[in-house]
Order: sequence, then structure tokens, then C-alpha cells
Amino acid sequence: MYLATTYGKGVDDDWILDSDCTYHMCPPRDWFVTYEPVNTGIVLMGNDTECKVAGIGTIQIETHDGVVRTLSKVRHIPDITRNFISLGTLEANGCRYSAENGVLKVTKGAMVLMKGLR
Repeated sequence: MYLATTYGKGVDDDWILDSDCTYHMCPPRDWFVTYEPVNTGIVLMGNDTECKVAGIGTIQIETHDGVVRTLSKVRHIPDITRNFISLGTLEANGCRYSAENGVLKVTKGAMVLMKGLR
């Protein structure tokens, strides 16, 4: 796992960049720019705990270079304590990621979209 830090949202600004995560996930409802409540859906966590999906929407995060990026189809899961970015979802949307010397870079074409530290 790698960690990306965003700026200006508070104590839990860190996002885990996770290759095993199926969806982008976030617990604070007030971070969502767009939001649609859902009545169904669960996410199975790594420890086999089931967490209910409360909604789906978009979140804007400020990345390592000060640019605000938008994450789409983020699951709002109030019962988790961390924010997760799904590397598989990014890859499905045309991004690539690579790790070297403890730094993970997510790129699209020649542009570095975000960096994470081990």
C-alpha cells in the first residue's frame, strides 16, 4: 500500500492507494461534491467485515502538486476509518502506475496525476 496526502480537508486527509481495493471509498459525507444516496450495496473489507455503501458521488482532492483532481464514483462508506483510492479503477480509466524507491506514481500519458509514499 502507498499513501497520498491531500491538503486542507482536516486530520484524515490521507488516502491509501490500494491495488486490492475495488472502489474509491471515503467516510466523510461532507467531502462529496456530487452525491446520490443508495439503498443497496456492501463492500467486503480485507478483514471480512461488511460495510454498507450509503451513497456514490464525486470528491475533489488537492494532490502533491497543488492541482485539484476529481475522483468519480466514490463510495460513501461511513463505517470505514480511512480513505481509499482504487488503483484498479484508475487503471481501468486509462491511468498507469509504477513504483520505484518507495514512491508510487499514477500517470496518464506523460502527466503525473498523483504520488504516494510507502
